[in-house]
Amino acid sequence: MLNYLLFPGIVFVVSLVAILLFSKYTEDMMASNQGTAEEKKEGETVYACGEEYEGKKAEPDYNKFFPFAVFFTIMHVATLMIATLASADIRSALSISIFYLVTVTVILAILYKD
Repeated sequence: MLNYLLFPGIVFVVSLVAILLFSKYTEDMMASNQGTAEEKKEGETVYACGEEYEGKKAEPDYNKFFPFAVFFTIMHVATLMIATLASADIRSALSISIFYLVTVTVILAILYKD
């Protein structure tokens, strides 16, 4: 019987019920959101050193992120592949390691060819 309690579905349901019971029990401890419409509007305004602030839409630029992410991925995959070749015989490990290093060098040269 105890082994059934370790199944993921049963653990999920038990956890869900526990969270629901906890939230019902602590519901009256929450801060109330009572107040006039003016007080609510005042709490939503942006304050910037006493000046009115007109917000600007954020436009993130990922041009520098993606080359770094590709570099990170390539280097870690190459390192993992070369590290796992330690269990192979020396000739195949050496030839595959050289192949991976050349491939990574070519890919990084293409990636950063400014």
